[in-house]
Amino acid sequence: MEQPQKTYTFEEAKRLLEQYCIYRDRCHREVEEKIWSLRMTKAAHDAILEHLLTEKYLDESRYAQSFVRGKFNQNRWGRKKIVNQLKFNQISDYNIRLGLKEIDEKEYRKTMMLLIEKKSAALGKANNFKNQNKVLQYLIQKGYEYDLSLELVKEVLV
Repeated sequence: MEQPQKTYTFEEAKRLLEQYCIYRDRCHREVEEKIWSLRMTKAAHDAILEHLLTEKYLDESRYAQSFVRGKFNQNRWGRKKIVNQLKFNQISDYNIRLGLKEIDEKEYRKTMMLLIEKKSAALGKANNFKNQNKVLQYLIQKGYEYDLSLELVKEVLV
């Protein structure tokens, strides 16, 4: 037997969403989905969203910067994969560009070199064309630019 979904007062929902935004930076899309999952009315939805924006619980530029730092430093994603995910989350082009400034070019290349070395070591000693191709595909899958990936793979493996 299904249990009825809990209903929230406006104040309860507001506090719940404040905590939701405090836990980690959220984008508008995530917060709106959460508001609708609480079955709030359109008026309550708008009022809560306005409150979160004015009180700085919700800030897309901060979200974009935090997202870029996290995905690059922790998951070692490339710029293309990060941009695609930010676009999926409906982040503006301005905030995407602002977020991408969090990536230092030297660190970006250094991370790519590290990924190339780790992947080539996992594939074995033979530095043949097939292994170079696999390393290149791996970098592209991680969201790194093709031209830069090709340049660094040739530099490291040839």
